[in-house]
Amino acid sequence: MKFWFSLWIWITVAVALGQNSVKFQIRNMGSIVEGSFERFSLDIRWNATNPSASMVSGKVQVESINTGISLRDNHLRSSSYFHVSQYPEISFTSTKIEKSSSDGSYIIMGQLSIKGVTKDHTFTMRMRPDGRKEFTTSLNRRDFGVGGWSLTMGDEVQVTVTE
Repeated sequence: MKFWFSLWIWITVAVALGQNSVKFQIRNMGSIVEGSFERFSLDIRWNATNPSASMVSGKVQVESINTGISLRDNHLRSSSYFHVSQYPEISFTSTKIEKSSSDGSYIIMGQLSIKGVTKDHTFTMRMRPDGRKEFTTSLNRRDFGVGGWSLTMGDEVQVTVTE
C-alpha cells in the first residue's frame, strides 16, 4: 500500500513537471481560436532575492503549431504566415527584469524575434499559487509580418507561457 502511494506521488510530480506550455489566442471570424506550440525550450534562471539578476529565454519550434485543425496549421506554416521553411524558430531573450510595484508581478523586457523581425517586447510574469511561473503578453502579429490585413482575423494575439 505504501509503495503505491509513493508511486502515485512520483507520477503526479512527473506529470506536473511536464506541464510547461506555450499557448496563444486570436480572434478569427468572431470566435476565439486557441492554439499551442508543442515543441519549445525555456531557460529560466530565477533569482528570487534579486530578480534583476534573473534571466529568461525561450525558443519555439514554429512547425509544432497546433490549433486542432491540421489544414489551418499547415496554412499557418506557409509563407503567408510563419514561413516555417525560412524562419523555423520564434525566440525571446530577456534584457531587463523589474518587479511591478502594483501587484507583485514582474516585468520581463527583452528581444522577441518572429519571422526575421526582432523587436523590444515585454512579458508580465506572475507566480501561480502552485509555484509555477506564468508569462503573459499581447502582440500584434502584423508587426512581425505574420499574415497581412484581414477582415476576419484579429491582429492582437494573446500569448501565455507556463513553466
